[in-house]
Amino acid sequence: MSGNEEDKRSTERRSYEFADPEENNLEFRHVKIGSNPGTPSLLKLPSLPQAKLPGPPKGLLRPPRLTEHQTSLTVKKEWTANVATASWEVCPEELDLVPLDFPLERTHREIRGSDACKVATRISSALQKLSIQADYNKDEAKCQTADFVTFHIRLFAGGEGCQPVVVELQRRNGPAMTFMQSCRAILNAAEGVPMDTRKKKCMPPFNKPIGEMKCLQGLSLSPKDPVKEADGSVVKAIELLKEEKSDLNVLGMEKLCHLTDPMKCSRTTSTHVAKMIILGVNKDIKVRCEMYSCLSRAGEDDEDTEGFMDLARQLRHHALRVFDNCLQLISVKDAVKEQPWIKETLIPMLLRVVQNAKSNPHCAYVATCCLSNLVSSCEHGRESVQQYDGAIDALQQASIVGREYHDLLASETNRCLERLL
Repeated sequence: MSGNEEDKRSTERRSYEFADPEENNLEFRHVKIGSNPGTPSLLKLPSLPQAKLPGPPKGLLRPPRLTEHQTSLTVKKEWTANVATASWEVCPEELDLVPLDFPLERTHREIRGSDACKVATRISSALQKLSIQADYNKDEAKCQTADFVTFHIRLFAGGEGCQPVVVELQRRNGPAMTFMQSCRAILNAAEGVPMDTRKKKCMPPFNKPIGEMKCLQGLSLSPKDPVKEADGSVVKAIELLKEEKSDLNVLGMEKLCHLTDPMKCSRTTSTHVAKMIILGVNKDIKVRCEMYSCLSRAGEDDEDTEGFMDLARQLRHHALRVFDNCLQLISVKDAVKEQPWIKETLIPMLLRVVQNAKSNPHCAYVATCCLSNLVSSCEHGRESVQQYDGAIDALQQASIVGREYHDLLASETNRCLERLL
């Protein structure tokens, strides 16, 4: 290569490097991403001529497009069920096919030989017998158990002609063990397997304290005062009730439930705590006042968001359970006469909960249990409930709701009405 050619190339290179940017009109030299429409952006590349892609080789065909029912579920369905219905009404022609790229939960089952309407009727009947609250909306049902396990039931069409019917259960919140117990019963009922309504045998309670067991006789255990331990536990529960966070309030109320349950603590401890709440034996620890204060701060029930629990409803349910445990442990006959707050505050509150049985059957069931304890204890308790206007009507309406949605509520309201009438 001659020297003249090298000089000529170096001159051209220098002239290009020091050229004016406006003359070269290079948009990529100054880039600013913003809302200015005149600003060039990296997100909009210049259109380039595209070469025509070659077709598929001979002997191969393009895969067919997915049909409307086979696409993935990308649009969230709106829940339009405002009024609960006693049975699940499903239109088989409106069931969606299982999408090809939609992974079903392991808790699903294919029901063959039965149409969708029959399967939905079996499921709604099983939910009533299991006392599971349910709201139905076309091919989906929202369910909640007494211990706040929430799950959804969804129906799909497994093929053309809606056969087989695919039943899927999806847990949203709560203990997995309780969910699996309900799930097996619901899926078996969907197949037409009759439910076993016999009561399961529970573990018998201890007839003596654990410290008196033979395996612990050789150990040197320091003696403890159960009354002082119970007072200390109640004080810790009150501290949780005074917190501003709702989840801590629920933990405090749940702690009181355990302290008043003789199946979860000693009989001495549970009876002492029950007397503190109902009779107020310890003037320094005002448990009942803190419970009312916590419930007043909780407010009304909020609408459940997807995957989260309504803490206010859970708090009220635990509070009703505390009163139910206490009324079973102490002599209600003396308590009704000596404690005017039972007649003035407790009974009206229980009746208000029973009146809202359709919106919250779980709380209505526990409130009815409290009323049954008051009615069956003595004549004074029965008269205290009867004197309120609308008490009988509220229990009768709750009985109708129980026969449609909640079997435990139906049986308890019937038992209470038999003693009132």
